[in-house]
Amino acid sequence: MREQVAQLTGRRFLDGYSSDEAQYRALIDNGVTYAKAWGLRPGVALTAAQMAQLTSDIVWLVEQEVTLPNGQTTRALVPQVYVHVKPGDLDGSGALIAGQSVNLNVSGDMVNQGSIAGRDVVSITAENVKNLGGRITGGDVAVRARTDLDNLGGIIDANNSLSAMAGRDLNVASTTRSNSNAQGSITNVSRIAGLYVTAPSGGTLVASAGRDLTLSGAQIGNASTGGQTIVAAARDLNLNTVETSNSQSIKWDNNNWRKGSTRQEI
Repeated sequence: MREQVAQLTGRRFLDGYSSDEAQYRALIDNGVTYAKAWGLRPGVALTAAQMAQLTSDIVWLVEQEVTLPNGQTTRALVPQVYVHVKPGDLDGSGALIAGQSVNLNVSGDMVNQGSIAGRDVVSITAENVKNLGGRITGGDVAVRARTDLDNLGGIIDANNSLSAMAGRDLNVASTTRSNSNAQGSITNVSRIAGLYVTAPSGGTLVASAGRDLTLSGAQIGNASTGGQTIVAAARDLNLNTVETSNSQSIKWDNNNWRKGSTRQEI
């Protein structure tokens, strides 16, 4: 479920939640309420019409084929996140390039902070590619940087196949956001960076670097049964975390005060 939320929104949590347990329970409750109103049957995915009528984010159990640890496949009920599109979610503040097929061949650098979407194919080639909180999505997606590919707080996802390749370094890193006041400070994950393939079967995901490949608090997910995922670096493969923190300092008088802090690696 955490991966689904990140892929749908690019964020660690949906609005109004700060823990996995609270978020899951609330979305399950929302799903039960919605199912009663619409007469839904567990195991059956929502139709486009039903998704359009959502008034809140929900989790609903959908029957899918899953692979067991021994390699066998079976049918099971899997939690599926459905996100309600609210006014302002699509506000036009980021650039949008969309089409049946999108082919971008850039002699210099390409920087994306909006959305690049192709129903069938998205192919991007540039000297350096920077996906800064943006989204690159399509049926088959190939992003190639002759030098460096930086996916910072962004999402690159494909229905069938995804190839993210850098001639030198490939960096996929989630971003953080900090706030402070007189009582303390807090640093949270702002946007989760990820590479995803969503095909139910046979999907391929390739992330490769001619020198170093670094994943920092990032997600790589291939939902395909019998799919293939390749993560390769010619030199170093670095798996890092991002740090979140919370500190508080309250003073009532010279004899009464409280200080506390927490740090977490994600």
